[in-house]
Amino acid sequence: MNITIKTTNGMEITDAIREYIHKRLDSLQKIAETPGNDLLVNVEVGKTTNHHRSGDIFRAEVSADMEGVPLYAVSEQQDLYAAIDDVRDKVTAEAKKVRDKKRSAIRRGGSMAKEFVRKFFKK
Repeated sequence: MNITIKTTNGMEITDAIREYIHKRLDSLQKIAETPGNDLLVNVEVGKTTNHHRSGDIFRAEVSADMEGVPLYAVSEQQDLYAAIDDVRDKVTAEAKKVRDKKRSAIRRGGSMAKEFVRKFFKK
């Protein structure tokens, strides 16, 4: 899996944040079921603004392309790690939905072929 990380609003990425993002988003490769192809994931993290009354608000944004279907999720939280966790949950749910649609289409096609064979070879 190839993860590109970008920061916004003057926020600097540390090794701990980079490792956390890689650790949390590794599960997308399993869901995407693309062992031969690398999944390209773009991650953008940063502060929304620098002058909130209630403290810093962090934003995490993930965009990926799963077999031609774009995946996109955004989360804003008061903690950067919470925003990363939330956006991972959202993009994982979206990826599972795409995977399940693909599986059900294959199963429908298989059942249609099975019905055709049953009718054709019926004695």
